[in-house]
Amino acid sequence: MVKIQIHRDRAGEYRLRFVAANNQTVVWSEGYQTKQGASYAAQWVKTWASSALIIDLTV
Repeated sequence: MVKIQIHRDRAGEYRLRFVAANNQTVVWSEGYQTKQGASYAAQWVKTWASSALIIDLTV
């Protein structure tokens, strides 16, 4: 199961961590000034990620 964790970094900003089933962090977010902002971002990703397009910009 993939988890979205909200944590506070050393600078005091809130960040999202996307953690794979093997407990490895695979993606982290930009910093948010408020926990509410980070929570909103986590809900947004959870809602819309399944419909996201994967675009390879390396081609």
